[in-house]
Amino acid sequence: MIGSASSPGSGPDAAAFVALRRPSGPADEQFASVASSVTDVGLDLAAVRLVLATPDGVAGLIPGNGVLCFVAVTTKMGAISQRVATGWAGTHDGFGFRAKTGGYVLLQGIVPDDTIGVQFTDSNGRATSVALSADNGYSEVLDAVPVKVTYLDAEGQAREHDL
Repeated sequence: MIGSASSPGSGPDAAAFVALRRPSGPADEQFASVASSVTDVGLDLAAVRLVLATPDGVAGLIPGNGVLCFVAVTTKMGAISQRVATGWAGTHDGFGFRAKTGGYVLLQGIVPDDTIGVQFTDSNGRATSVALSADNGYSEVLDAVPVKVTYLDAEGQAREHDL
């Protein structure tokens, strides 16, 4: 087991995501029961951390044996998860999901600690900056499908990715 309810562990994922370095709280424990329905063997539900709670849903991180899983349970997307090897998410700008429904696009994700800003740009060139939670999670509803995301790090460097 990578961690416990009070300490989800160490290593590259804990170094990259503040949520994995903080003690567990009641919201994390509640999220563990939601996340257990969409996760599989090898994940440490005692170490789950809720990173985002909005009217659109909840999202969190679950470490495991050599893996890290991002789980989002939303009103628009249902329950989805993405699982990657330990250390990958911290060096590849985190996790993110998008879903188009009813003419809107819901974006949810989490970025590593060194990211201080996230901006999505649509095909018309309109840019939307998203607010980050204390645990660096984000949730935004847009009226157009984004074609590019830009991450800004603490040193002022921008990293752009086509979507």
